[in-house]
Amino acid sequence: MRFSLSTLCGVVRTIHMGLWVLWTEIRWLLGADLTYRGRLEALRHRQSVVQSALACMVTLVDPRHKQLAADLALLEEDLTRLEAAQEAQRKALHQTLCARFAEC
Repeated sequence: MRFSLSTLCGVVRTIHMGLWVLWTEIRWLLGADLTYRGRLEALRHRQSVVQSALACMVTLVDPRHKQLAADLALLEEDLTRLEAAQEAQRKALHQTLCARFAEC
C-alpha cells in the first residue's frame, strides 16, 4: 500500500484538529461549564420551590401570592439571562476554535 504525502498530511491535519476540539471541550466542561451548571442548578431548585409555594397559595388564596409571583418572574428572568450568558461564552469559545481551523 502506498500513501501519498498529501494523504498523510490530510490525516495528520485531521488528527491535529480533532485534538484541538477535544482540548476545547474538556476545558469547557471542567471550567466554565461547572460554574454555570452550579449556578443554574441552584436557580432551578429555587424556581421549583417558589413554583410549588405559589401553587399552594393559589389554592388557599394567600395574600402573598402577588409577591411570590413577582419573585418567580425575577427568577425566570435570571435563569434566562444566565443561560444566554452560558451560550454566549460557549459560542465565543467555538469561534476561537473556528479561527484556529481557518489558519490550518
